[in-house]
Amino acid sequence: MTKPSKKRVYDIYSVINPLYLLSKICGLSSVIITPKNFNQERIKTSLFGVIYTIFLISAIVITDICITVKYDELPNVGDRTRGVFLLELVTNSTVAVLGMGVSLMHHRKLMNAILFKITVFDELLNWRFVSTLRRNGRCIFIQILFLILFFMCVFLVDYLTVTNGEGNLCIWKIFLISSYLCNFIRVLTVTQYVNFVLLLKQKLQTLNNSIFLLTNSVNIGTEYNNQDILFKTTNFSETSQLNINFAENFKEKFQFWCKTYMHNGFKHAFKFSQNPDRLLRLRASRILYDLLTDTCHMINSMYGFQMLICTTGNFILTIIILSYGIKSLLSHDESKETYTLPVFNPLLWAAILFIMQICPMASCSAASNESENTVILIQKMLLFPENDPEIVAEFQLFLQQLKTRNIQFSAMGFFNINYKNLGTFVGGGVTLLLMVLQFQKVNNLF
Repeated sequence: MTKPSKKRVYDIYSVINPLYLLSKICGLSSVIITPKNFNQERIKTSLFGVIYTIFLISAIVITDICITVKYDELPNVGDRTRGVFLLELVTNSTVAVLGMGVSLMHHRKLMNAILFKITVFDELLNWRFVSTLRRNGRCIFIQILFLILFFMCVFLVDYLTVTNGEGNLCIWKIFLISSYLCNFIRVLTVTQYVNFVLLLKQKLQTLNNSIFLLTNSVNIGTEYNNQDILFKTTNFSETSQLNINFAENFKEKFQFWCKTYMHNGFKHAFKFSQNPDRLLRLRASRILYDLLTDTCHMINSMYGFQMLICTTGNFILTIIILSYGIKSLLSHDESKETYTLPVFNPLLWAAILFIMQICPMASCSAASNESENTVILIQKMLLFPENDPEIVAEFQLFLQQLKTRNIQFSAMGFFNINYKNLGTFVGGGVTLLLMVLQFQKVNNLF
Protein backbone atom coordinates (compact mmCIF):
# COMPACT_ATOMS: atom_id res chain seq x y z
CA MET A 1 0.00 0.00 0.00
CA THR A 2 1.19 3.47 -0.80
CA LYS A 3 1.07 6.15 1.83
CA PRO A 4 -1.31 8.99 1.07
CA SER A 5 0.56 12.12 0.12
CA LYS A 6 0.21 15.02 2.52
CA LYS A 7 -1.24 18.09 0.93
CA ARG A 8 0.76 21.18 1.69
CA VAL A 9 -1.09 23.63 3.91
CA TYR A 10 -0.61 27.27 2.97
CA ASP A 11 -0.92 29.83 5.72
CA ILE A 12 0.88 33.00 6.72
CA TYR A 13 3.32 31.00 8.86
CA SER A 14 4.50 28.89 5.92
CA VAL A 15 4.84 32.02 3.77
CA ILE A 16 7.15 33.89 6.15
CA ASN A 17 9.11 30.79 7.18
CA PRO A 18 11.90 31.21 4.52
CA LEU A 19 12.43 34.85 5.52
CA TYR A 20 12.68 33.96 9.18
CA LEU A 21 15.02 31.07 8.53
CA LEU A 22 17.38 33.59 6.95
CA SER A 23 16.74 35.96 9.85
CA LYS A 24 17.60 33.19 12.29
CA ILE A 25 20.98 32.71 10.57
CA CYS A 26 21.67 36.45 10.95
CA GLY A 27 20.56 36.52 14.60
CA LEU A 28 17.38 38.54 14.00
CA SER A 29 14.96 35.75 14.89
CA SER A 30 15.36 33.54 17.96
CA VAL A 31 12.01 31.76 17.51
CA ILE A 32 10.64 28.55 16.03
CA ILE A 33 7.28 27.97 14.33
CA THR A 34 5.29 25.05 15.76
CA PRO A 35 2.64 22.99 13.90
CA LYS A 36 -0.85 24.39 13.46
CA ASN A 37 -2.77 24.67 16.72
CA PHE A 38 -5.15 27.56 17.28
CA ASN A 39 -5.32 26.92 21.01
CA GLN A 40 -1.63 27.61 21.51
CA GLU A 41 0.92 30.14 20.38
CA ARG A 42 2.56 28.89 17.20
CA ILE A 43 5.77 30.87 17.65
CA LYS A 44 7.97 29.68 20.48
CA THR A 45 11.26 30.98 21.81
CA SER A 46 14.23 28.90 20.72
CA LEU A 47 16.91 28.49 23.38
CA PHE A 48 19.51 27.78 20.73
CA GLY A 49 18.39 30.89 18.82
CA VAL A 50 18.76 33.06 21.92
CA ILE A 51 22.25 31.71 22.63
CA TYR A 52 23.24 32.13 18.98
CA THR A 53 21.99 35.74 18.88
CA ILE A 54 23.89 36.61 22.08
CA PHE A 55 27.01 34.96 20.65
CA LEU A 56 26.68 36.92 17.40
CA ILE A 57 26.22 40.21 19.27
CA SER A 58 29.29 39.48 21.38
CA ALA A 59 31.33 38.55 18.29
CA ILE A 60 30.40 41.80 16.52
CA VAL A 61 31.27 43.91 19.57
CA ILE A 62 34.61 42.15 20.14
CA THR A 63 35.49 42.41 16.44
CA ASP A 64 34.74 46.12 16.41
CA ILE A 65 36.90 46.69 19.48
CA CYS A 66 39.81 44.80 17.92
CA ILE A 67 39.53 46.69 14.62
CA THR A 68 39.23 50.02 16.45
CA VAL A 69 42.39 49.28 18.42
CA LYS A 70 44.35 48.13 15.35
CA TYR A 71 42.81 50.30 12.63
CA ASP A 72 46.21 51.98 12.14
CA GLU A 73 47.42 48.68 10.65
CA LEU A 74 45.07 48.92 7.65
CA PRO A 75 47.47 48.73 4.67
CA ASN A 76 47.47 50.83 1.51
CA VAL A 77 45.20 53.54 2.93
CA GLY A 78 45.73 56.97 4.41
CA ASP A 79 44.51 58.49 7.64
CA ARG A 80 41.46 59.98 5.96
CA THR A 81 40.29 56.60 4.65
CA ARG A 82 40.95 54.92 8.00
CA GLY A 83 38.72 57.48 9.69
CA VAL A 84 35.93 56.79 7.20
CA PHE A 85 36.27 53.04 7.72
CA LEU A 86 36.09 53.47 11.49
CA LEU A 87 32.97 55.66 11.32
CA GLU A 88 31.27 53.20 8.97
CA LEU A 89 32.14 50.25 11.17
CA VAL A 90 30.89 51.90 14.37
CA THR A 91 27.62 53.01 12.73
CA ASN A 92 26.92 49.65 11.08
CA SER A 93 27.73 47.69 14.22
CA THR A 94 25.65 49.93 16.49
CA VAL A 95 22.57 49.59 14.27
CA ALA A 96 23.02 45.82 13.92
CA VAL A 97 23.62 45.13 17.62
CA LEU A 98 20.70 47.30 18.77
CA GLY A 99 18.42 45.71 16.17
CA MET A 100 19.32 42.19 17.25
CA GLY A 101 18.88 43.14 20.91
CA VAL A 102 15.38 44.51 20.31
CA SER A 103 14.33 41.46 18.29
CA LEU A 104 15.65 39.22 21.05
CA MET A 105 13.63 40.92 23.79
CA HIS A 106 10.05 41.32 22.62
CA HIS A 107 9.52 40.23 19.01
CA ARG A 108 8.01 36.83 19.83
CA LYS A 109 4.84 38.00 21.61
CA LEU A 110 4.11 40.70 19.07
CA MET A 111 4.79 38.31 16.20
CA ASN A 112 2.33 35.79 17.65
CA ALA A 113 -0.38 38.43 17.94
CA ILE A 114 0.19 39.87 14.46
CA LEU A 115 0.20 36.52 12.65
CA PHE A 116 -2.83 35.28 14.58
CA LYS A 117 -4.84 38.37 13.60
CA ILE A 118 -3.82 37.96 9.96
CA THR A 119 -4.84 34.29 10.12
CA VAL A 120 -8.27 35.25 11.46
CA PHE A 121 -8.66 37.84 8.69
CA ASP A 122 -7.77 35.31 6.00
CA GLU A 123 -10.13 32.70 7.41
CA LEU A 124 -13.04 35.14 7.52
CA LEU A 125 -12.73 37.42 4.54
CA ASN A 126 -10.10 36.44 2.03
CA TRP A 127 -11.88 33.78 -0.01
CA ARG A 128 -8.89 33.48 -2.33
CA PHE A 129 -6.29 33.44 0.42
CA VAL A 130 -4.53 30.26 -0.82
CA SER A 131 -3.62 31.80 -4.18
CA THR A 132 -2.73 35.07 -2.45
CA LEU A 133 -0.45 33.29 0.00
CA ARG A 134 1.27 31.41 -2.80
CA ARG A 135 1.92 34.67 -4.62
CA ASN A 136 3.26 36.24 -1.43
CA GLY A 137 5.48 33.21 -0.85
CA ARG A 138 7.00 33.47 -4.32
CA CYS A 139 7.59 37.18 -3.83
CA ILE A 140 9.40 36.63 -0.52
CA PHE A 141 11.50 33.84 -2.04
CA ILE A 142 12.58 36.13 -4.90
CA GLN A 143 13.51 38.85 -2.41
CA ILE A 144 15.63 36.45 -0.37
CA LEU A 145 17.37 35.07 -3.45
CA PHE A 146 18.12 38.58 -4.75
CA LEU A 147 19.54 39.75 -1.41
CA ILE A 148 21.81 36.73 -1.07
CA LEU A 149 23.11 36.90 -4.64
CA PHE A 150 23.64 40.67 -4.53
CA PHE A 151 25.60 40.66 -1.28
CA MET A 152 27.62 37.63 -2.36
CA CYS A 153 28.66 39.31 -5.63
CA VAL A 154 29.60 42.62 -3.99
CA PHE A 155 31.44 40.89 -1.16
CA LEU A 156 33.35 38.66 -3.61
CA VAL A 157 34.54 41.67 -5.61
CA ASP A 158 35.73 43.48 -2.49
CA TYR A 159 37.33 40.35 -1.07
CA LEU A 160 39.31 39.74 -4.26
CA THR A 161 40.38 43.38 -4.29
CA VAL A 162 41.63 43.14 -0.71
CA THR A 163 43.49 39.85 -1.13
CA ASN A 164 45.38 41.22 -4.13
CA GLY A 165 47.01 43.88 -1.96
CA GLU A 166 50.02 43.75 0.30
CA GLY A 167 50.52 44.10 4.03
CA ASN A 168 48.35 42.92 6.91
CA LEU A 169 45.44 41.44 4.96
CA CYS A 170 43.91 39.66 7.97
CA ILE A 171 42.48 42.85 9.44
CA TRP A 172 41.05 43.75 6.01
CA LYS A 173 39.23 40.41 5.82
CA ILE A 174 37.87 40.75 9.34
CA PHE A 175 36.71 44.27 8.56
CA LEU A 176 34.95 43.16 5.37
CA ILE A 177 33.17 40.23 7.05
CA SER A 178 32.00 42.35 9.97
CA SER A 179 30.92 45.24 7.75
CA TYR A 180 28.95 43.10 5.32
CA LEU A 181 27.32 41.09 8.10
CA CYS A 182 26.10 44.27 9.80
CA ASN A 183 24.91 45.71 6.48
CA PHE A 184 23.04 42.51 5.66
CA ILE A 185 21.36 42.53 9.09
CA ARG A 186 20.20 46.10 8.51
CA VAL A 187 18.89 45.31 5.02
CA LEU A 188 17.11 42.21 6.32
CA THR A 189 15.43 44.24 9.07
CA VAL A 190 14.11 46.71 6.50
CA THR A 191 12.95 43.79 4.32
CA GLN A 192 10.97 42.30 7.20
CA TYR A 193 9.33 45.63 7.94
CA VAL A 194 8.43 46.34 4.31
CA ASN A 195 6.90 42.88 3.87
CA PHE A 196 4.73 43.26 6.97
CA VAL A 197 3.52 46.70 5.85
CA LEU A 198 2.75 45.44 2.34
CA LEU A 199 0.90 42.49 3.85
CA LEU A 200 -1.23 44.90 5.88
CA LYS A 201 -1.85 46.99 2.75
CA GLN A 202 -2.98 43.84 0.96
CA LYS A 203 -5.46 43.06 3.74
CA LEU A 204 -6.81 46.62 3.65
CA GLN A 205 -7.32 46.29 -0.09
CA THR A 206 -9.17 43.01 0.42
CA LEU A 207 -11.38 44.66 3.03
CA ASN A 208 -12.18 47.57 0.71
CA ASN A 209 -13.08 45.20 -2.11
CA SER A 210 -15.36 43.26 0.22
CA ILE A 211 -17.16 45.98 2.22
CA PHE A 212 -19.50 46.80 -0.65
CA LEU A 213 -20.30 43.13 -1.15
CA LEU A 214 -20.71 42.27 2.53
CA THR A 215 -22.98 45.21 3.31
CA ASN A 216 -25.07 45.38 0.13
CA SER A 217 -24.63 41.99 -1.62
CA VAL A 218 -23.54 43.48 -4.94
CA ASN A 219 -21.08 42.02 -7.36
CA ILE A 220 -17.80 43.68 -6.47
CA GLY A 221 -16.09 41.91 -9.36
CA THR A 222 -17.71 44.21 -11.92
CA GLU A 223 -16.03 47.45 -12.84
CA TYR A 224 -17.59 50.59 -11.45
CA ASN A 225 -16.75 54.25 -11.16
CA ASN A 226 -17.65 57.01 -8.74
CA GLN A 227 -20.86 57.90 -10.61
CA ASP A 228 -22.06 54.29 -10.48
CA ILE A 229 -21.50 54.12 -6.74
CA LEU A 230 -23.12 57.50 -6.19
CA PHE A 231 -26.37 56.76 -8.03
CA LYS A 232 -26.84 53.07 -7.21
CA THR A 233 -29.35 52.10 -4.55
CA THR A 234 -29.29 49.15 -2.19
CA ASN A 235 -32.22 47.43 -3.92
CA PHE A 236 -30.30 45.45 -6.51
CA SER A 237 -32.33 43.11 -8.67
CA GLU A 238 -29.35 41.34 -10.24
CA THR A 239 -27.28 39.68 -7.53
CA SER A 240 -25.19 36.64 -8.33
CA GLN A 241 -25.70 33.48 -6.34
CA LEU A 242 -21.93 33.27 -5.79
CA ASN A 243 -21.90 36.54 -3.86
CA ILE A 244 -24.93 35.49 -1.83
CA ASN A 245 -23.17 32.27 -0.88
CA PHE A 246 -20.03 34.19 0.02
CA ALA A 247 -22.01 36.53 2.29
CA GLU A 248 -23.72 33.60 4.01
CA ASN A 249 -20.44 31.73 4.48
CA PHE A 250 -18.86 34.86 5.90
CA LYS A 251 -21.76 35.21 8.35
CA GLU A 252 -21.31 31.64 9.58
CA LYS A 253 -17.52 31.99 9.90
CA PHE A 254 -17.81 35.32 11.69
CA GLN A 255 -20.30 33.95 14.21
CA PHE A 256 -18.06 30.94 14.83
CA TRP A 257 -14.94 33.05 15.42
CA CYS A 258 -16.79 35.51 17.66
CA LYS A 259 -18.18 32.67 19.73
CA THR A 260 -14.78 30.97 19.99
CA TYR A 261 -12.47 33.92 20.63
CA MET A 262 -14.75 36.78 21.71
CA HIS A 263 -17.28 34.67 23.66
CA ASN A 264 -20.06 36.44 21.78
CA GLY A 265 -21.87 34.85 18.88
CA PHE A 266 -23.91 37.98 17.95
CA LYS A 267 -26.86 35.62 17.70
CA HIS A 268 -29.41 37.93 19.28
CA ALA A 269 -27.65 41.26 18.80
CA PHE A 270 -29.76 42.43 15.85
CA LYS A 271 -32.88 40.26 16.19
CA PHE A 272 -35.20 43.30 16.35
CA SER A 273 -33.65 45.01 13.32
CA GLN A 274 -35.22 45.22 9.89
CA ASN A 275 -32.00 44.00 8.21
CA PRO A 276 -30.18 41.84 10.78
CA ASP A 277 -27.91 40.17 8.23
CA ARG A 278 -26.70 43.46 6.76
CA LEU A 279 -26.11 44.89 10.22
CA LEU A 280 -24.16 41.81 11.19
CA ARG A 281 -21.96 42.00 8.09
CA LEU A 282 -21.37 45.72 8.57
CA ARG A 283 -20.44 45.22 12.22
CA ALA A 284 -18.12 42.42 11.12
CA SER A 285 -16.42 44.78 8.66
CA ARG A 286 -15.88 47.25 11.50
CA ILE A 287 -14.34 44.53 13.64
CA LEU A 288 -12.06 43.44 10.80
CA TYR A 289 -10.88 47.01 10.28
CA ASP A 290 -10.23 47.28 14.01
CA LEU A 291 -8.23 44.06 13.68
CA LEU A 292 -6.07 45.65 10.99
CA THR A 293 -5.52 48.84 13.00
CA ASP A 294 -4.38 46.70 15.93
CA THR A 295 -1.98 44.98 13.55
CA CYS A 296 -0.64 48.38 12.43
CA HIS A 297 0.00 49.46 16.03
CA MET A 298 1.74 46.15 16.75
CA ILE A 299 3.98 46.63 13.70
CA ASN A 300 4.87 50.09 15.03
CA SER A 301 5.66 48.64 18.45
CA MET A 302 7.65 45.79 16.95
CA TYR A 303 9.75 47.69 14.41
CA GLY A 304 9.51 51.32 15.57
CA PHE A 305 12.86 51.42 17.34
CA GLN A 306 14.58 49.37 14.66
CA MET A 307 13.31 51.68 11.91
CA LEU A 308 14.44 54.69 13.95
CA ILE A 309 18.01 53.44 14.27
CA CYS A 310 18.07 52.12 10.68
CA THR A 311 16.89 55.47 9.31
CA THR A 312 19.36 57.37 11.47
CA GLY A 313 22.19 55.00 10.55
CA ASN A 314 21.39 55.22 6.83
CA PHE A 315 21.34 59.02 7.03
CA ILE A 316 24.73 59.16 8.78
CA LEU A 317 26.30 56.60 6.44
CA THR A 318 25.02 58.42 3.36
CA ILE A 319 26.64 61.68 4.51
CA ILE A 320 29.92 59.92 5.35
CA ILE A 321 30.12 57.99 2.07
CA LEU A 322 29.13 60.87 -0.19
CA SER A 323 31.47 63.33 1.51
CA TYR A 324 34.34 60.85 1.25
CA GLY A 325 33.51 60.06 -2.38
CA ILE A 326 33.35 63.71 -3.39
CA LYS A 327 36.55 64.50 -1.52
CA SER A 328 38.34 61.53 -3.11
CA LEU A 329 37.13 62.57 -6.55
CA LEU A 330 38.40 66.13 -6.10
CA SER A 331 41.81 64.97 -4.83
CA HIS A 332 42.19 61.89 -7.03
CA ASP A 333 45.44 62.99 -8.64
CA GLU A 334 47.07 63.67 -5.29
CA SER A 335 46.00 60.40 -3.69
CA LYS A 336 48.30 57.38 -3.70
CA GLU A 337 45.82 54.98 -2.18
CA THR A 338 45.22 51.75 -4.05
CA TYR A 339 41.95 50.95 -2.32
CA THR A 340 39.20 53.47 -1.53
CA LEU A 341 35.97 51.94 -0.15
CA PRO A 342 34.86 48.30 0.39
CA VAL A 343 32.53 48.34 -2.61
CA PHE A 344 32.68 49.29 -6.28
CA ASN A 345 32.45 53.01 -5.45
CA PRO A 346 30.81 55.28 -2.87
CA LEU A 347 27.94 56.09 -5.21
CA LEU A 348 26.79 52.47 -5.24
CA TRP A 349 26.53 52.35 -1.45
CA ALA A 350 24.82 55.74 -1.44
CA ALA A 351 22.26 54.39 -3.92
CA ILE A 352 21.70 51.30 -1.75
CA LEU A 353 21.18 53.44 1.34
CA PHE A 354 18.77 55.70 -0.55
CA ILE A 355 16.75 52.67 -1.68
CA MET A 356 16.65 51.47 1.94
CA GLN A 357 15.14 54.84 2.85
CA ILE A 358 12.64 54.83 -0.02
CA CYS A 359 11.23 51.30 0.38
CA PRO A 360 9.74 51.77 3.89
CA MET A 361 8.33 55.15 2.89
CA ALA A 362 6.74 53.70 -0.26
CA SER A 363 5.16 50.72 1.52
CA CYS A 364 3.85 52.83 4.43
CA SER A 365 2.42 55.45 2.07
CA ALA A 366 0.67 52.72 0.07
CA ALA A 367 -0.92 51.25 3.21
CA SER A 368 -2.02 54.68 4.45
CA ASN A 369 -3.53 55.53 1.06
CA GLU A 370 -5.46 52.26 1.09
CA SER A 371 -6.84 53.19 4.50
CA GLU A 372 -7.94 56.55 3.09
CA ASN A 373 -9.73 54.66 0.31
CA THR A 374 -11.78 52.94 3.02
CA VAL A 375 -12.87 56.34 4.33
CA ILE A 376 -13.87 57.45 0.82
CA LEU A 377 -15.83 54.23 0.26
CA ILE A 378 -17.83 54.60 3.48
CA GLN A 379 -18.53 58.26 2.75
CA LYS A 380 -19.90 57.35 -0.68
CA MET A 381 -22.03 54.58 0.79
CA LEU A 382 -23.57 57.11 3.17
CA LEU A 383 -24.94 58.85 0.07
CA PHE A 384 -27.10 55.83 -0.76
CA PRO A 385 -30.87 56.27 -0.24
CA GLU A 386 -31.20 54.15 2.88
CA ASN A 387 -34.48 53.55 4.73
CA ASP A 388 -33.10 51.73 7.75
CA PRO A 389 -31.81 54.21 10.36
CA GLU A 390 -29.77 51.47 12.05
CA ILE A 391 -27.79 50.92 8.87
CA VAL A 392 -27.12 54.65 8.59
CA ALA A 393 -26.06 54.80 12.25
CA GLU A 394 -23.71 51.85 11.75
CA PHE A 395 -22.13 53.56 8.74
CA GLN A 396 -21.66 56.74 10.76
CA LEU A 397 -20.02 54.77 13.57
CA PHE A 398 -17.77 53.13 11.00
CA LEU A 399 -16.81 56.53 9.60
CA GLN A 400 -16.05 57.82 13.09
CA GLN A 401 -13.92 54.74 13.73
CA LEU A 402 -11.99 55.33 10.50
CA LYS A 403 -11.20 58.92 11.51
CA THR A 404 -10.09 58.09 15.05
CA ARG A 405 -8.19 54.87 14.29
CA ASN A 406 -6.33 55.55 11.08
CA ILE A 407 -3.42 53.61 9.65
CA GLN A 408 -0.14 55.43 10.28
CA PHE A 409 3.42 54.22 10.71
CA SER A 410 5.98 55.96 12.87
CA ALA A 411 9.48 55.43 14.23
CA MET A 412 8.90 55.49 17.99
CA GLY A 413 6.83 58.65 17.55
CA PHE A 414 9.83 60.70 16.37
CA PHE A 415 8.54 60.96 12.80
CA ASN A 416 6.00 59.33 10.52
CA ILE A 417 7.26 56.99 7.84
CA ASN A 418 5.80 58.18 4.53
CA TYR A 419 6.64 60.16 1.42
CA LYS A 420 5.90 63.46 3.17
CA ASN A 421 9.21 63.25 5.03
CA LEU A 422 11.28 62.44 1.93
CA GLY A 423 11.86 66.11 1.13
CA THR A 424 12.90 66.76 4.73
CA PHE A 425 15.46 63.95 4.67
CA VAL A 426 16.86 64.95 1.28
CA GLY A 427 17.06 68.62 2.19
CA GLY A 428 18.66 67.89 5.55
CA GLY A 429 21.12 65.50 3.95
CA VAL A 430 22.20 67.97 1.27
CA THR A 431 22.61 70.75 3.84
CA LEU A 432 24.65 68.57 6.19
CA LEU A 433 26.73 67.25 3.28
CA LEU A 434 27.69 70.77 2.24
CA MET A 435 28.61 71.62 5.82
CA VAL A 436 30.77 68.50 6.15
CA LEU A 437 32.54 69.19 2.85
CA GLN A 438 33.28 72.75 3.92
CA PHE A 439 34.54 71.53 7.29
CA GLN A 440 36.74 68.94 5.58
CA LYS A 441 38.19 71.59 3.31
CA VAL A 442 39.15 73.78 6.25
CA ASN A 443 40.31 71.12 8.72
CA ASN A 444 41.11 68.14 6.42
CA LEU A 445 39.02 65.91 8.69
CA PHE A 446 38.84 62.83 6.48
